[in-house]
Amino acid sequence: IIVHPEDPLLVFASDGYGVLRKQDGANPQTGWYWITEKGSCRALCLPQSTADIVYAGLDDVVAKSTDRGDSWTYYDRQGEFLSLAADPSNADILFGGDLNRGVFKSRDGAQSWELKNSGIRANQIYSTAFTKDFTKLLAGTVSGIYIKSDITEWKLLNESTGYSVAFHPTNKNTIWGGFSWKIGKSTDEGITWEYKYISDEPDVHRVCSIAVSAQQPDTIFAGIHFASGKKGWVMKIADTGTSFDSAALEIMFESSVPVNAVAINPANTLMLFAGTGSFYAPVSSGGLYKSSNGGKTWSQSLFKKLIVNSIAMTPADPNLIFIGCGGSNNSYNGIYKSTDGGITWREKTQGLPADDTGKPYFAATDIQVDPENSSIVYAALMRHGIYVSINGGEYWTRIGLSDYETYDVNIRQPAAPAPFMGSLFQKSTSQNLPSSTILAGTASGMYEYSTAGTGVLTGIITSQQTKAFIDSADVSASCGSTCVSSEGYYLLLLPAGVHTIDIDAPGYERASVASITVSAGQSVSYDIALTPRTDNGNCVASSLLHGTPQQRDLDLLRTFRDRVLQKSRKGNELVSFYYSCGGEVWKVLKAHPRLKKRCLQILNEAIPFIASSVSNKSVPMASSLLNDASSFLFDLEQVSPNDLQAKINKFRRDMKDDILLKLF
Repeated sequence: IIVHPEDPLLVFASDGYGVLRKQDGANPQTGWYWITEKGSCRALCLPQSTADIVYAGLDDVVAKSTDRGDSWTYYDRQGEFLSLAADPSNADILFGGDLNRGVFKSRDGAQSWELKNSGIRANQIYSTAFTKDFTKLLAGTVSGIYIKSDITEWKLLNESTGYSVAFHPTNKNTIWGGFSWKIGKSTDEGITWEYKYISDEPDVHRVCSIAVSAQQPDTIFAGIHFASGKKGWVMKIADTGTSFDSAALEIMFESSVPVNAVAINPANTLMLFAGTGSFYAPVSSGGLYKSSNGGKTWSQSLFKKLIVNSIAMTPADPNLIFIGCGGSNNSYNGIYKSTDGGITWREKTQGLPADDTGKPYFAATDIQVDPENSSIVYAALMRHGIYVSINGGEYWTRIGLSDYETYDVNIRQPAAPAPFMGSLFQKSTSQNLPSSTILAGTASGMYEYSTAGTGVLTGIITSQQTKAFIDSADVSASCGSTCVSSEGYYLLLLPAGVHTIDIDAPGYERASVASITVSAGQSVSYDIALTPRTDNGNCVASSLLHGTPQQRDLDLLRTFRDRVLQKSRKGNELVSFYYSCGGEVWKVLKAHPRLKKRCLQILNEAIPFIASSVSNKSVPMASSLLNDASSFLFDLEQVSPNDLQAKINKFRRDMKDDILLKLF
């Protein structure tokens, strides 16, 4: 909503049907009227330098009015702006924030636009690929395909959304990209492209996986995802002609759900694997399928309802296979491992997120085996971050990005990797961890993590009272690494330095250990004994403030509870609500560090008002604090389980009725 700077009765608003205008301010007797012709609007701008111009960002269009919205000119522009801003001194110079593609600039009053953000930080990253020598990196993103070498910035090669990318095994200049409706090929590193259209079926379909082997680099296998969620293909593209658009195309496998991943055994090009399932709504299971004759016939390799998103193999051990599974609602999930080429499988989920019953609760969107050491495996978990196992999947620990939507994980090896020596979980032998750069493709750009200068912290967690091993304790480090104890044991992969770790376990007081020093290449052991707790872990404030300088405020909060809140019916209802869902809320906060940080900040800002209420002084609570709290609760609601969502939603409605203000 924008109020005209010179006429306060003239108001413009954006909504799902275009631009609305009201010319008599807040007069309740009159309504709003749509004044544009095209589509949804999510961005409005009234330049300061003129009183009559209005800009509106619509679907694939930017509209301009020079008469306060009476008439409009429409300029085509692919995409959708979420924000628009004009130069204060020149109404023809505009900046737009695109839904997926970053920042754009217009110098001619919205008629034409140029990209002004460098790199890919503003993009969703769906797929990455390295050349064999790791000197070049491809990225398939929502705004196109990019390339980067060790010494250059990101360069945009193709503006169409790239769902999958691959390099030619022996020719760095030849690349493939998977798009909607088609697969593209460039032989000059993205300067020019040829396309092979997959099908003319009306159901939107995209190439979400590309597999190519060094033994047969001119034969490509592609996984096809139909947007309806009701069909998928594995397609074979024989690229033996002079032009890619004339390549032979053949459907090798058809599924009743999308095909998400295709892989070729590195030692046997006749052995193929396909992972199927509908990740987004309608979420529905598929499975893992195997062909031993180059795709002519297929059989189900793993007889279990799964949504298979990723298949990982390594030339060092062609019989070793990992698959990552799960739907967007965390169903049909798991990480599975085969050591006999896909004949038998075992689930490997120890240390990965689980629900209250201990059942795996995550979606593994991608998985990669370290090319230098097949005992080291990395997994991207949607909304749970990047996990690593250094013992072949037997135990997993998180190394970061816990509240990001992660789609892709990849590994860059240096020319001469330096080994890291660290003790294995529950083993006394040593394990080499190559000095690698781990790349994570997320909905918020690409991030990297270096294992160089990394150490291991491990130990045993027991009950101080019974000395029994504590299972399923959450262990988190100040750097972002987390893990879950298994039969008392825990393992954290940490960058060299001084760390603080927090330990949470159901029924025990939260523990915090500071000043643990981990050196590069060192394995440090630290055992922890937890004290049984009396509040059943339902006090979020106690968990938030434990081990911090603000822990002294807990007595004040308890006094406020007893002297103020419990003196009224509404206050008692609030206390009851707080403790009834405190344990659930704390689990959500632990899984989303940024929300946890916001919660702590809001609590600290509320302390002065709580103190004034306890001392019977009248200090009005700042509306900004309540707004921040309401915004925080909304974001908390979005990532909470269904039952908790309903509780938080009701509480937010009570906040709007000023119930909290009355309590203070």
